[in-house]
Amino acid sequence: MIITAYLRRGLLSDKNFQAGKRESEGITLPVYYYPGIQLGEYLGKFVFQIVDLNDEIPEGLMQYVDEIRVHTQRLSQPWIEEGFYKNGNIAVQVFWSADERGEPYQDITVSGKSMEEVNATLHELYEEKIVPSLKRGKKEKKEGDGGTVVAIKRQ
Repeated sequence: MIITAYLRRGLLSDKNFQAGKRESEGITLPVYYYPGIQLGEYLGKFVFQIVDLNDEIPEGLMQYVDEIRVHTQRLSQPWIEEGFYKNGNIAVQVFWSADERGEPYQDITVSGKSMEEVNATLHELYEEKIVPSLKRGKKEKKEGDGGTVVAIKRQ
């Protein structure tokens, strides 16, 4: 199962994520946490691990989120648009899809040797690729707010 933590508006201070929020008022920025995977630090906000759904969700997480959802599988179909980018040892895949309500979201899977590399790549891709894609996605899919999903996995 995947635990999805929805961040409160205004939590992220990174300028690229803030620019993305301004493009779509009301956007949510959820982060996927994969049970059993040590995520390390993500944009300076989270350092914890969820081993399985019998574990308690760390108290430190709750101050950053408005909502926790649990999905039994990744919501990966249907693909609307697919992009694949590489930067050194990091591979980033960007997908447009729809959540359980039929609203569009982006699924960004990043793998790399360190979280510093992952964060640097996310910042670069967000400004160059993802914000323009959010605009296109909102235009192509009239329903929903084009919310962004960031999924981080270690190799």
